[in-house]
Amino acid sequence: MASIIYIHWHEEESRPTVTALEKQGHSVRVHHDSKSRIDFSSPPEALVISLERLPSHGREIADYFATTKKLMSVKLFYIGGKPEVIDAACDRVPTALPCSSLDELIEHLDGLEPPVPVVPTKVKGPLSRVTAAARAAKSGRSKPGA
Repeated sequence: MASIIYIHWHEEESRPTVTALEKQGHSVRVHHDSKSRIDFSSPPEALVISLERLPSHGREIADYFATTKKLMSVKLFYIGGKPEVIDAACDRVPTALPCSSLDELIEHLDGLEPPVPVVPTKVKGPLSRVTAAARAAKSGRSKPGA
């Protein structure tokens, strides 16, 4: 099952959702303190953001995930919140998937595949790194230091 970071700004209100996700076999880390940093040392497979409280904080975290190379392959989900709040969040991060209920969220998480890491492509052409040995070989001279 999926490893999840669930962001909700009220610990008591987050417990029913966390319990339901754990019953489905998901590994859930909860973050509810707006003043502390979230531990992203081991990226999760999914980030679930509640938009019921402090939706602007949730949008900022989603924006961070969507623009950070190490985290951009993580699936983003929104849950809860008023329609205008959800629309604003989806406008800011269009790759995030809004879920209208916990059942819909669980359905999406059950079909979740592990994220594919983003691997930077090698630069070719004039911007590629040319070593002294490569330049010497190209010109027919011996390798430097040989």
